[in-house]
Amino acid sequence: MGKNENGTTVAKIIISIVFIVWFMGSLFGMMVCSKLDGGTGLMLALIGQYFLVFGIMGVVGSIKKRPFPAIILLFPLVGIALIICGVIMYIDMQNAAQMIYEMAPYLLAGIFPVTGVLMIISATSEIRHLKRVCTVEVQAKCISVETRWTQGGKGRRTKRVHMPVYSVYYNGREYTVRNDVYTNMNDYQVGNYYPIMINPLNPEEFLDANSRKGNIVTLVLGIIFVAVLIPVIVYM
Repeated sequence: MGKNENGTTVAKIIISIVFIVWFMGSLFGMMVCSKLDGGTGLMLALIGQYFLVFGIMGVVGSIKKRPFPAIILLFPLVGIALIICGVIMYIDMQNAAQMIYEMAPYLLAGIFPVTGVLMIISATSEIRHLKRVCTVEVQAKCISVETRWTQGGKGRRTKRVHMPVYSVYYNGREYTVRNDVYTNMNDYQVGNYYPIMINPLNPEEFLDANSRKGNIVTLVLGIIFVAVLIPVIVYM
């Protein structure tokens, strides 16, 4: 093992220790703040920094993804909002409570349009990216269909969603591909062949009917979030 590998291993160990200390220290801090008079603001700020740190980690981990999943930006934004509210409450608890009470409807209403915009950006970026790079049509064999149950109220199972797993033969090589997009809008049968568009440089990246409809649903929901709630915010 070379010096560079030793240095990398030591750095990973130090980062892991720092992360564990921060995580457990924050949990302990929230427990302490929950028992203090006027500790609500500090507890809110500590919760916010969880959202911020994990959100930043998610953004950094996704920075090289193409397209970039814009919806992940929601987590650090929520974290920043919680930290600001927590600090305000800690500095001036009496006035802050009234201020947050008055601003709460605007803050809550604002979350939905922001979420909608991020959903629209994510869906349109995904659609444009896949259409740009997936230029070769192949006949893909469905070798399995993975199923999940979505959760309803009180943990009830409400409906099944499906994701096909394909076997693709391209350039003399066989690939097993999946895209982790689950919907209930397509009926896939194991053994049947379906036309999909693949990226010739990376056949594991593909565009099929499932991903098309999944992105369209995300896009429509984003538009609804923005269209319905912007007038509400304007006239509040």
